[in-house]
Amino acid sequence: HCIQFDITVMYATIQVYIRCEIGLLNSISDLLDLLHTRVAYFSKPE
Repeated sequence: HCIQFDITVMYATIQVYIRCEIGLLNSISDLLDLLHTRVAYFSKPE
């Protein structure tokens, strides 16, 4: 029973960690997209 509980907690912790990691990656991706758009806008030839 104790082992089962430990596994459940570990699994939940990993899920939360992965969700946070994915959220962080999405934020970085959005930021890079924004920067890329900004650079493209400013370096666009007249």
